[in-house]
Amino acid sequence: QGLGLISIAEGVEHRSQRDLLKQMGCEMIQGYWFSRPQPADQLQAFLNGKAVNPESAAEGTPSGAV
Repeated sequence: QGLGLISIAEGVEHRSQRDLLKQMGCEMIQGYWFSRPQPADQLQAFLNGKAVNPESAAEGTPSGAV
């Protein structure tokens, strides 16, 4: 952040990891917390917000949101 760069944390699989990264000021995260790999035919539904990670949905976190 001090260099004016955006950091992306990869491999985030658990809420505790997401929470820690948010506290540390990480701006973007990706990983299984949001979604497992998707077959191409299911990707559009995921991008439209119709498919969510069941664990994160239970906590009110839509797929892809930090």
